Amino acid sequence: MAPIAVWNQSNPHGNAIIRSIAALPFLALLVWSFISLHGFGINTITGPNLNEVVLAGRIRVGATSIPTGKNFLELKVVDDFWRPRAIAFVPSTMEVDPMSWFQNFSFLVDHSMLYSIWLSESARRVNEYTPARFPVLFGLAAQFFSPGVVAPLYFFLHYVNTPLNHMRSPAMRKINPQFARKVFLTLALFSYLPILLMSFGPSPSIRHLWAWAWQMFPLWVSVGQWIRTRMDVGESTLDQDQSTTSERESNIIGATILAFAAISAGVWFYMLLNSPYSLTTTFVPQTVFVTSSNFVSTMRSHFQISHLSALGSSLMWLVYLFADLKNADLVQQRWSFLLSIGALMTLCLGPGCTLAAGWYWREEILRRESNKESQERGEEANGKDSYKKFARQSWDEICFGGVKGRFKVL
Repeated sequence: MAPIAVWNQSNPHGNAIIRSIAALPFLALLVWSFISLHGFGINTITGPNLNEVVLAGRIRVGATSIPTGKNFLELKVVDDFWRPRAIAFVPSTMEVDPMSWFQNFSFLVDHSMLYSIWLSESARRVNEYTPARFPVLFGLAAQFFSPGVVAPLYFFLHYVNTPLNHMRSPAMRKINPQFARKVFLTLALFSYLPILLMSFGPSPSIRHLWAWAWQMFPLWVSVGQWIRTRMDVGESTLDQDQSTTSERESNIIGATILAFAAISAGVWFYMLLNSPYSLTTTFVPQTVFVTSSNFVSTMRSHFQISHLSALGSSLMWLVYLFADLKNADLVQQRWSFLLSIGALMTLCLGPGCTLAAGWYWREEILRRESNKESQERGEEANGKDSYKKFARQSWDEICFGGVKGRFKVL
């Protein structure tokens, strides 16, 4: 076994240039997603019909006319910026396109699951001076450019900037538990709740209102996390003894990620049981390029492409992370087993649950390695202390069990 602690900068698996070359598939996926969506942001990919919908304030489907709303925050600049992105969800949230409803519901829940991992990685000490430290920037960029474009970029930067040899110290692998324990409530309030209401709201106007509210969720989550962590008067445990905090940290992180994984799996089951459409029809676009001028079909293809790119890059990131673990001899299972389990979980439980399970498995591996190294250092320190104590003893203490001055009468 080659423990993380003995890896060094000369290890080829930690070389930034080599890792950048190895991670080129992420950039290829980014380029494919960007070209397929025909430009930056929803404004330029949804065709001329979107501008007509924005100006009219209504979307017409056959003989039905549905109001889309024009304002949310009553701040003109902000509302003008987010209005096209909120209207892009109209075909799914207003039951204009039932197929898109199922796909978007699954996509948005998995996207929130993915964002919870970005939040957790931002609280890992090794990422303190890397782009992963700022999930709010990637989150807002994903809302603007689409997750399918931004997610591959995040994973490329994370893989290049966070090799295992940067985690030689157990402290560098740790996720701040003060931050982690607040992720569930904050993300549930600002992302999962709006998704639920924009999908199951009792009326089209309520669903559309919550579609507006969800658009800036990365900012609301960031503000919420900042306020809640500042309200915590407890001391940080990052510098405390590993043996006293590791189990508690694992429980906090595990409860958060596995709860979100259960939500993703539940939504996947709901879709499998209730959707009249096949998985390929729901998630695979009919064309890899968004060229239609029809608003409904354009938005369906847009979200399908973004979904494939975002979740595809996240699962590919898991493969890269486990390749690092296998190179360090921290994972003994064969690739055939790992890939088979991943494919089976994706089919049965959905990509979001698979991502959560794989990421948490890696987290447990890193935690066990940290515990092992801490135990070895403790045993080594105990040995040194015993030797020093032995060296300080006089000969009569050694020979007669600590009876000082026994030979003074001689």
